[in-house]
Amino acid sequence: MATKANISIDQGSTFNTIVSLTDDNGNPLDLTGYTGQAKMRVTYSSVNSTSFGVALSNGQITLSLDANTTSSLTRPRYLYDVLLTDIHENVTRVLEGVVYVDPAITTAAVVPTYYTMYVANVQGGIMTGDTVYQSNGIANVTGVVYETDGPQLLGFAYTNASSYYYANATSNTMIIKVMNPTGAFAPTGNTSYIIYDANTNANGIIMSVTQTVTQSITE
Repeated sequence: MATKANISIDQGSTFNTIVSLTDDNGNPLDLTGYTGQAKMRVTYSSVNSTSFGVALSNGQITLSLDANTTSSLTRPRYLYDVLLTDIHENVTRVLEGVVYVDPAITTAAVVPTYYTMYVANVQGGIMTGDTVYQSNGIANVTGVVYETDGPQLLGFAYTNASSYYYANATSNTMIIKVMNPTGAFAPTGNTSYIIYDANTNANGIIMSVTQTVTQSITE
């Protein structure tokens, strides 16, 4: 059964907390081969979520959020849990509780760059608040979806003989707007440059990208 522990986060500040896990004999739990994930939501049934950074070492789990992410936490209370997966794909919920957010007057500056992307051949759901990423061939460019018009389930997609990926302009299309990018998003050139949703595992083909540097986000 998961341990219950509430945590507090200062809005606009970098957040880190360490949780220690022990076995039945009181020794640090061996986490070799484990992977971890942790998310918070407003309610148990909320579609959108915010993911913590998770690091495992020597019986300890470190949860982290950068200042931009905590700046976007506008509710005073969230729910969270932490899952561990072992080498046999067994999943265990080890921690759960309430996140309390202490509001700030001064918050971290958000990068004033936004991307509006026309995405086709959408497989799955891309939701507001999700983290999306696209490989640029060297590293992943990531961002947070702050607006979407939802998918239109029409048409089809196909690949040509040169392995370049194309899609019918009306195939499962949607428009997404992304903030806080870590780099430049670009139209999909081949199958290696598809956009992915880290929260839902959805993916799609970027047909066009418009960059805006002056738009502001209001709640």
